[in-house]
Amino acid sequence: MFCNECGSVLNDGAKFCPLCGKPAPAAVVAPEAPAETPVADDITAVMPAIDGSADVTAEMPVTPPAYPPAYVQPAAYPPAEYAPAYVQPAPARTRSAAPIIIAIVLVVLLVMGGGTLLLLRSGILGGGTGAKVDEGTSVDSGTSDGGDSTDPGTTDGTTTDGGVVVGNDTPPTGDPVDITPQGSALSASSTLKGYPASQLVDRKLDTCWAEGVTGYGSGQSFSANLGAEKWLAEVQIVPGYLKFDSANSVDRWYSNGRVTKAKLVFSDGSESKAFDLDPDSKGWQIVKLPKPVKTSSVKVVILGTAAATTGTDHDAEDTSVSEIKLLGFPISQ
Repeated sequence: MFCNECGSVLNDGAKFCPLCGKPAPAAVVAPEAPAETPVADDITAVMPAIDGSADVTAEMPVTPPAYPPAYVQPAAYPPAEYAPAYVQPAPARTRSAAPIIIAIVLVVLLVMGGGTLLLLRSGILGGGTGAKVDEGTSVDSGTSDGGDSTDPGTTDGTTTDGGVVVGNDTPPTGDPVDITPQGSALSASSTLKGYPASQLVDRKLDTCWAEGVTGYGSGQSFSANLGAEKWLAEVQIVPGYLKFDSANSVDRWYSNGRVTKAKLVFSDGSESKAFDLDPDSKGWQIVKLPKPVKTSSVKVVILGTAAATTGTDHDAEDTSVSEIKLLGFPISQ
């Protein structure tokens, strides 16, 4: 119990508060619990008569109230027998990119290989020092004019469509062969002394034919006699003097005139359309006819030239051609 004055805790039976000295509150005596009245198993209830007459006693058993049933955990839904078992999904199949990459590489290699063969066939990759001009024959850069060393330079070729105006019969098919005649079969409308037309087919890129008229020779020509009718399909030409004179460091390609435009004239008088040549492309340039022409000779007529451009004392108003080559088909007699 507690002190009514200061609230201190008092021991049971204490008469005074040890802290403030006030009398302890009187002890509270708990009332006695009433005696438990026994309950009979059957209890009767007295109900008044409905009509107000004397009481009628009816024995009615009183049943203890029913309590709610114990809580039962409901079964899981859906029942286990209907719930599908979890199945680990199969891993997604990934297609390897290796076959696609290999196919692309093969296609690229095939395209590159075909392009290289085409360039080799057209002569664009040929020419220059040691380059093949004839089957099994290499160009001899050698020396000339007193043994001066030469530098043929690059030989990047260009292809020009000759555009034949008049053709003959049905031409053969297949790969053309070399039908270039010997040097004795070559002639020219004019010649500078020391530079004959025979040097057009001597297989030496550092020699040349040079026209012999005043100026750069527009309208001059050189001809090749084939000896008999042949099918002419292609003309290859080096349209300048492909020599480097090391004794005085002069590039003869630019110190002489070069052919920039020409046409072909055949033995029956028919002509090709004029075609352009690149005066800055040192090496073989190719003129392919749309279809082979049957002819016993071919004349190359110069229609345009490029003047010397080095500006040295060695410049000359002489247009030169280092080499020609004719491809076609012989005709069986």
